[in-house]
Amino acid sequence: MEPFIHNHQFNFIQQQIYTLQYSVNSVVDQEVLEIVRLNTEEKILHLFSNITKEQQQLLSSFKDLKREHEFYEYLESLLPYRVMFPYVTEQHLKGLFKKTKKLQTPALADINFKSITFLAWNDSNVQKKYFVFPYNGIVRGIQATITPMQQKNICSLCKQFTKVGMVTAETNNRFESSYRAIGNYMCLDSYECNRNITDREPIEAFFEDVLGN
Repeated sequence: MEPFIHNHQFNFIQQQIYTLQYSVNSVVDQEVLEIVRLNTEEKILHLFSNITKEQQQLLSSFKDLKREHEFYEYLESLLPYRVMFPYVTEQHLKGLFKKTKKLQTPALADINFKSITFLAWNDSNVQKKYFVFPYNGIVRGIQATITPMQQKNICSLCKQFTKVGMVTAETNNRFESSYRAIGNYMCLDSYECNRNITDREPIEAFFEDVLGN
């Protein structure tokens, strides 16, 4: 069976399984618990379209689990089927940001490319944040300015209340022959953001706002 679970989908599944595990430990009424199990299965399967019977069996194999180690083993069983983020090299990144002199790139060898929905890193020396994402099937890059906030706020990508920065990117206004800037609160730690993100739509919308169609 080929990999079919993207990072944001795995994160969502993991959240649902943790919630189910809590219910198993706290809910006494078995009828209520069965409803929780069915709802969990429905939410997980709804993430995928046109899945095979084999894929469905894998995703639904948690339904009779009761013990903590069993839920852990279920999540472990999904790991071989996680889809890898498009592999990029340092040279590739430099090509995406040609106008940036002395681009500081992340330590790519340390990144688990199955565990990211987007690649992003900060250059605190110049208050820049760089984003890489397969937008419309093509790996594209965005350079933005980041200003750390003193107070926590909601990240526009992962929707968590966390340490954020105001990320500002210039975008070509499709309706006027001028440039405008858009700003969003985003996690300072993009690896943490990738661990929490459960929907690709916000990062896709960010790239669309900046790059257009």
